[in-house]
Amino acid sequence: MNRLHNFYKAIIKKLNNFRLVSVIASIVSLVAGIVSLGLLFIYYFAGEVSQRTLSQQPSFVNLGISGKVLGMIFFLAMIFVIGLSIAVIYNLLPFVKNKEKLTPKKLPLILAAVSGGFGFIVFVFSILAITLETPNTLVLYIVTLPFTFLTSVANLLLIVPTVKCAFYQPAIGAKLHEKKEAPKEVEAK
Repeated sequence: MNRLHNFYKAIIKKLNNFRLVSVIASIVSLVAGIVSLGLLFIYYFAGEVSQRTLSQQPSFVNLGISGKVLGMIFFLAMIFVIGLSIAVIYNLLPFVKNKEKLTPKKLPLILAAVSGGFGFIVFVFSILAITLETPNTLVLYIVTLPFTFLTSVANLLLIVPTVKCAFYQPAIGAKLHEKKEAPKEVEAK
């Protein structure tokens, strides 16, 4: 138990570097946004083409009125994930570049956590789209499930550094990972 506690403290100490947290949050948000954008297309092409209107039917449409409500919630959750991912990346980009003196802000990390909540909704509705009907894009839904789940969990876990860390921004122009110098060999006399 003591080892786990020491490991947790070491991670929190590492995450005090706001540039590192910004890079992690930006990468997770980028993946979440791309997956949600892909899911929009997967959602749209999941159904058959209507014989009556000759239009493409998205997921859940064949389930009646409740299916249309489910589809609307799914669609809006994906749009929120994409929008919040863009907002997180946009707000954290100056911290990632580290070209001027900046004060760390917790709001982008909170937005990332909210995006994780919507990502979890997208994950649940992806499973519902697979189980309630057999979509044409079944394989693509299945492929996106692990990415949706992992990005949602990662975004939700960004609450931990938001609450526990005392952030600092490294010196301007500092590298993300400093290379350690090799120890100089003692000259033989």
